[in-house]
Amino acid sequence: MGKILFPLLKEKLGLTEVKDLDTLTKLIKAGYNTLLNPVTLKEDSKDRKTLHGSMCSFWGYGQKLFGVKATDEICKAWKEASNTLIAAFIESAGLKGIIKGEMLHAMCRGDDEDIIVLEYVK
Repeated sequence: MGKILFPLLKEKLGLTEVKDLDTLTKLIKAGYNTLLNPVTLKEDSKDRKTLHGSMCSFWGYGQKLFGVKATDEICKAWKEASNTLIAAFIESAGLKGIIKGEMLHAMCRGDDEDIIVLEYVK
């Protein structure tokens, strides 16, 4: 999904290339907002960006429609799907090995909020 979403968002945001952490962060933020999982930039340093989300549509629908609990196997898959999406964005930008990203906390795993960290590889 990330390899499909990446060029669409890049075009929508009017970006010709994604070569740095700032631009990649904007693109990933737009991706999550498009997937109805709004995130905001909380930590913004030169080498590290942290996005926080307090409303995950996947988690909300899973709870309300299907009675999903944070301990259910599907929640592990949702968190991994986020990490796969982030990795696809990084790879599509040609920044694999330069920037790394990970969802550290996920509401669907029982955390208070979603936290995504993007940073330069040291």
